[in-house]
Order: sequence, then C-alpha cells, then structure tokens
Amino acid sequence: MTPELPHTGGLGRHRTRVGLLVAAATLVSVVCWVVGLDAWHAATAGLVLVAAGLCWTALPAHRDVAWPQTTGLQEEGARWDVARLSWSLRPKRGRVPHAGLRPVQDIARRRLAPRGLDLGDPRDRRAIEHLIGEAAYATLALPANRPPHVRAVQHCLDALDRLDPTPAAEGDPA
Repeated sequence: MTPELPHTGGLGRHRTRVGLLVAAATLVSVVCWVVGLDAWHAATAGLVLVAAGLCWTALPAHRDVAWPQTTGLQEEGARWDVARLSWSLRPKRGRVPHAGLRPVQDIARRRLAPRGLDLGDPRDRRAIEHLIGEAAYATLALPANRPPHVRAVQHCLDALDRLDPTPAAEGDPA
C-alpha cells in the first residue's frame, strides 16, 4: 500500500479559472469556425488557448523576493580588494570603465601614501613614475572621459604589486 501524499492543490484549486478557460477556448473555436476556418484548425486554435491558459494557471503566485539586509560591515583585506576589483574590471570594447579604474587608483594611493607620495599631486609625478613606470602612471592619471585598455590596467596592477606595501626605512637593509 502506498502512503498518502499530501494534497498540493493542483488544478482543483483553480476550478473556476479552468472552467472559464475551457469556455473561452470553446467560444474561440466556434468563432474561428464561423469566420471560415475548417473544423480542425478551429479546434486547434481552441486547444492552443487551453494549453497556454493551463500553463499560465499552473504558474505559482507572485512572490516578492527581498534581498538579504546587509549589516553594513566594511570588508577589509586583500581578498575583498581582489573580489571588488575583479567585478569592477568588466571591459567594454576592450576598455575598462572609470568605475573599474577607481579601485586601482585607490590601491595606488594606499601603496604610495607611506612613501609620502600623492597620486593627485603633480609635484610627485616624477617620483611616482620612477617607482611604477611612466606607462602605469599615465594609466592612473587618465581623465575620466578616456578609459584605459584592459592591458594597460593589468600592467598598472603589476607595477603596483611590485611595490612593497610599506617602504623600508633609510637605515634598514632590504
């Protein structure tokens, strides 16, 4: 003996809708036949309406899906930096949008700050170019209306990665 399965509703809970659907399909079939379709094509039109209506009726009710509330914690660390950076580097036609370059510029500011260098200060340009190279500096200093190529951003990230996170003190051996 098989165990009783719980009743899930099925078409029984939609009897009124199914009844109206069958009535509408019959009406459509009759109208199609009266207009001039042969009986088979008129019946097919009604059956298509019944099939589409049954599929529509079988769909579950609309439910709002809410996004989970974030706690507002600021994630710190290299893993989160890499995750944010990888999502922001979605190239469009081979170029990285300004929103993707901004995290790279933030990384550069953090890497240059312990050396007393400011990416936004034109007086520090030569020292920054000496540390990371002219091409990498040019990528970081591009105006917002001219997005860089993906390869240029990758080169810039490689140059920033070669920098030590903190510079060695004057008297410390490297």
